[in-house]
Amino acid sequence: MAVIVGDGSMLSAVTDPALGQLDSRPGVLALFETGAFTAGGLVGWRWPGWVWVPVSVVVVAEGLRAHPQAFLPGWGALAATVHLGAAAVWVGGLVYVVRCAVCWRSAPAAGWAVLGSYARLAAWLFAAVVTTGVVSALVVVPLSSVTSTGYGRWLLVKLGLVAAVSGCALAGRWRLRRREGSVPVRVVRAEAGLLVAVLGVTAVLGASAPPRQGGGTLLVAPPATGPVVQVGARTGEIGVSVAASDGQVVLQLTAPGSDAPGADAGYRLSATLADPASATRTLRVRGCGVGCFVAPVAWGKGTSHLTLRVAANGWQGGTASVAVPWPAHPDPEALERLARVLSGTGTLTVYERVTSDTTRGLGIPHSLTPTGKQFLTSEPYSGGRAASVNTVPGSDGTTTVLLGYPAGQTQIELTVGADGRPQRETLTAPNHLVTRTFIYPERDEES
Repeated sequence: MAVIVGDGSMLSAVTDPALGQLDSRPGVLALFETGAFTAGGLVGWRWPGWVWVPVSVVVVAEGLRAHPQAFLPGWGALAATVHLGAAAVWVGGLVYVVRCAVCWRSAPAAGWAVLGSYARLAAWLFAAVVTTGVVSALVVVPLSSVTSTGYGRWLLVKLGLVAAVSGCALAGRWRLRRREGSVPVRVVRAEAGLLVAVLGVTAVLGASAPPRQGGGTLLVAPPATGPVVQVGARTGEIGVSVAASDGQVVLQLTAPGSDAPGADAGYRLSATLADPASATRTLRVRGCGVGCFVAPVAWGKGTSHLTLRVAANGWQGGTASVAVPWPAHPDPEALERLARVLSGTGTLTVYERVTSDTTRGLGIPHSLTPTGKQFLTSEPYSGGRAASVNTVPGSDGTTTVLLGYPAGQTQIELTVGADGRPQRETLTAPNHLVTRTFIYPERDEES
C-alpha cells in the first residue's frame, strides 16, 4: 500500500503521498487487501472460527493483482488464487503439526495421528500448488527468458526451494508409513521453514516486472485508469497521439489517407522512455488496432521523455520526442479562463507556421492580425472545453496547458503567461502540425 501511495517510494508515502493513486486498479486491490488483513486481526481476536473469511478475501484480491491475471485474464486470477490458497493452508497446517508434535512429545501416538491427518490433506495441497505454479510460470515467463532475466533466475530459486520442500515432504511420509519412534519434528520443521522461504521468494517475484508485458495484439486499446495526459507530435508525414494514464501509454499513429477503406499503412513503432531520474529503458509495445500501440509504464513523478521511432508504408516517418508530465493535474477551469481572456482581447499578431511533413521544416511563417475573439472562434477550444485539460506550472511564471481531443486525434500545447494570455501554441492534428507565437500590443496602445 505504501509503495502505491508513494508512487514507488516508501519514503514518499509519508512525505508526499499521492492519494490519487488509490483510484487505480492496483490501489483499489491494495485497499481491499489492507482492509481484509485488518478485519482478519479483529475477527481472529473475537471470533477465530470466522477468520477464514477475511483471509479468503486477501487471497482472492492478491490473485487478481498477481502477474498471471495480466497475461491470462480470468484463468490467470483463478490459477493464482488456488495457488496462494493451497500454499497458505500448506504452511499453516505444517506450523500446526509442529506445535502439536512439540507439545505432545510424551504421547507419540497422538502426534502421529495429527501428522497422518495432515499428510492426507498435504498430498492434494502439494498437487494444487505445483500444478498452478507451473501453469502460472509458463504463462508469465517465456522459456527463453528463464536464465537470461532476473525474474527468471528468481523463479529458478523458487523451483529449487520447492524441490527441497518436496524432499522433506516425501521423507515425512516415509517416516509416517514406518511409524518408528517419535514424530519427525526436524523434518516437519525443515519443510515449514523452506515453505516460508518459498513465500519470501514469491514476494520478490510479485514485486518484480515479468520479462514480457502482456500477450499479442489487442483488438482495441485498454481503457485508461484515472486522469489522462494527452500530448502530440509529428515526425515526417505521420502524426502521433500520446495518451498517458495510470500504468500505461497508448500511442496512435496517423498517415494521410490511412483511414480510407482497405488502406494498410503497415505502421511500425518502437519507444524508449527516459524517466525523471534520466534512467532510460525500452518499452514493450504491442498493437491495439490500426496504427494503435500500447505499452505498460510506471510513470515517475516529474517529466518523462518518450522517444518514438515510427514508420509506415509509403509515408515518410522518423523520430519524435514528447515530454509527459506526471502525475496528471486536471484543470478544466484553466481553459475556461483562457477562453475568457482571449474573448476580451483586442487585436493581436499571430505568427503561424503549418507543415504536413516535418522533414521539410515547420513551414513558411506568415502573420495574422485577428482580434482575440476572432482567433478563438477558429480554434477547437473556442467553447472553453476539451476532453482532457492538464496544467503544468513553469519555473518562469508561465503555465503549460495541455489539451486533448481524442475523437479528432488532436492535441494542443499552450504556453500561458502570468497575465492569462497565450504566448505560444503547438497544435498536432492527424495531417498537419501548426506552431504559433502571439504578440500583443502594449497596454496603452490597446486602450
